[in-house]
Amino acid sequence: MEALLRWKHPKRGILTPGEFIPVLEDTGLITKIGEWVLWTVATQVKALNLDSRRRLRVSVNLSGRQFIHGDLVSDVRSILKDTGIDPQLLEFEITESIMMQDVSGTLDKLNALKEMGIRLAVDDFGTQYSSLAYLKRFPLDAIKVDQSFIKEAPSNEDDATIVRAIIGMAHSLNLDVIAEGVENQAHVDFLKDSGCTKAQGYMFGKPCRADELTHLLRTREGITPLITTVRSG
Repeated sequence: MEALLRWKHPKRGILTPGEFIPVLEDTGLITKIGEWVLWTVATQVKALNLDSRRRLRVSVNLSGRQFIHGDLVSDVRSILKDTGIDPQLLEFEITESIMMQDVSGTLDKLNALKEMGIRLAVDDFGTQYSSLAYLKRFPLDAIKVDQSFIKEAPSNEDDATIVRAIIGMAHSLNLDVIAEGVENQAHVDFLKDSGCTKAQGYMFGKPCRADELTHLLRTREGITPLITTVRSG
């Protein structure tokens, strides 16, 4: 599961991140919003796992300003203490561009989060640096293959070759691989044949509120989608 941020605007209705995240980044409000998201997700994760017999992990995207300029490590430590959730039930997603802005500082923060038990993943892998050096150096658990490669992979040999190479490389480094943007059975079949066992996308579930997800889990007894999504806020 992945937490997605939406803004319920009083006049324009539900707005997607692309419509308001840039403004939050420019004004610096993203740091406070990001902290609120972490608290909200941790609370929802606790509730989901109280209501379910399964261990349900939720991924959270971290913004560049939140990761670089915010007091992220301290915030996460407080959240874990106050909510009492298992840190293994949280996974933070960070883009390659954020990680490479300050390699030394990034390494310190990632190591601190890792020591707490938080899982760490690289989001949109393949669209930016894609450096083997940082994959080996940083304490990562997973990489997420960008949906731009998945979309045409079943029929486009170039994309298929890139995806297979990423999967093979990740497995050789003992990293999980999650394919983004999986929308149909052709995508699923290709990924299975390529050795990728985790995926997310509309094939498995569309964005929904946390209470809707709780209902879905209760009514789908014995049926677990590979990855679905939780909308926070």
